[in-house]
Amino acid sequence: MHVQVSLIIEIEATASLTEMEQQIQAAGQQAMRAALQQAIRHWEEQRPAYPHCGEKQRRLEGTVRRSIATTFGRVLVPRRRFRCQGCGRRWRPVTHLFAQLKGGTVSLPLQEAAMVAGCSWPYRVASTQLKRLSGAHISAEEIRLLTNRAGKQRAVQQQEEAERACSSAAKEAPSAQKAEQPMLVGLDGGWVGSREQRGGMEGKVAVVCSQVADLPMPTHSTTFSWSERGGPRQPPRQRHRLAQRRYVATFGPARHLGQEAKAAA
Repeated sequence: MHVQVSLIIEIEATASLTEMEQQIQAAGQQAMRAALQQAIRHWEEQRPAYPHCGEKQRRLEGTVRRSIATTFGRVLVPRRRFRCQGCGRRWRPVTHLFAQLKGGTVSLPLQEAAMVAGCSWPYRVASTQLKRLSGAHISAEEIRLLTNRAGKQRAVQQQEEAERACSSAAKEAPSAQKAEQPMLVGLDGGWVGSREQRGGMEGKVAVVCSQVADLPMPTHSTTFSWSERGGPRQPPRQRHRLAQRRYVATFGPARHLGQEAKAAA
């Protein structure tokens, strides 16, 4: 399949470097949208036979446009509907191509980019940044739904992995457990806002540390202290650094946090 798109850009002689870059980026995104439309049309033409009966004689019976959000903007795809001259059934060849979208309108590359942006910025900022950087048109609500759905799936996977790790660790011999080095486990939590719960929800965090390193002792005080003004001065305390550590977090029950912390250990 050969797709060819011509690109002609008119740039004013007084344009700055920033304006040139913006115009070239806009023209490139437009060319990419046209290339995707041509690629879909060529893919459709290469499959003239009806998949059920194999008949190649068909008749065009209308076109329905569908908008797909991609990383370079929204693309209007004309989905042609044909009627098989052999069995009389109607079908759209492009339906098989759009099966991976699962009824949605956002492409898989844009979904991945939206989830990364949704984890990095607020949803409205993520929508603006994606549009500015790549020309993608996706709303803040769509980014929120994609990010939350992926987060829930990842949380279920982590919980299943933690349960498997805990079940396998319980089968080990007690002598092997006693031979292991002691670990430091710290637990904490905090309340955050939530759309599902009016009073918010508690996020639970645990850190598992297997190695602690001593920090260098201070040679002098960097802040003013009343303990230095006469009388015996209290010796500085030895501070430590968690050299090897791993964090786990969940919004689920405390039992889930314990399983994930045990699996991390």
